[in-house]
Amino acid sequence: MENGEPAASANTPDPTPSPTACPTATPGTTRAVTSSLDRPSQANDFSDYPADNEQVLLNTSLEIATNLFPQDLSDAIKRLPDPGDEQNLTAAISMAFPKTQYADRIGCQMTIEITENKVEWIAWELFNVRLETMEGLRYKREPGGTLVLPSVNFIIRGCLLKAIFPIFGVEVGRGVQASPMSQDNVRSRLHRCHAVSMVVPHQSRDGAKLDLYLGLLEGANIRKKLCL
Repeated sequence: MENGEPAASANTPDPTPSPTACPTATPGTTRAVTSSLDRPSQANDFSDYPADNEQVLLNTSLEIATNLFPQDLSDAIKRLPDPGDEQNLTAAISMAFPKTQYADRIGCQMTIEITENKVEWIAWELFNVRLETMEGLRYKREPGGTLVLPSVNFIIRGCLLKAIFPIFGVEVGRGVQASPMSQDNVRSRLHRCHAVSMVVPHQSRDGAKLDLYLGLLEGANIRKKLCL
């Protein structure tokens, strides 16, 4: 985003729902400190926008979240205790909406935490990247058998276009397609979608995080559902 770009028109309606429409992170909330978002990826484009300028949705409805995605991904989402009711579980999904005049050009970000036993499958299905685990560490296998081991974690970006709808379903898939980053990929005639990335820890006991950029309006509609 160039500094010389004009601000969005003041007459353009803001599709982002009101902060009071559903739970958001607050400094005194435990989940706000250990959230699914946790500034998950050095590859995201939100680094210029501090957390207090974002609306962050945490502790999403497990029932609605699992029905939003196809079964394979639904089963791979990490479950977390509900801070308000320890007898219930929530889906480890976060959504961030940057509060800037350029929000419509950035879109919003969804982060999905993946259980450790599903990381290799997700990496292959989405990115055609082969991960292997040996002695508790994850490696990326290159053609010819070379193994790449990250020092802490590594980021995979650019998922297969054909994998978006089978993995994420129709509604989230359309949100990904509507993101400004995806539209840039289409204009550039790229064969991969850079709006989807994955943060993979080298410790196999740790799960991974999927970062999805969605169109602002599509993300706002999904956010409303997850708040129910």
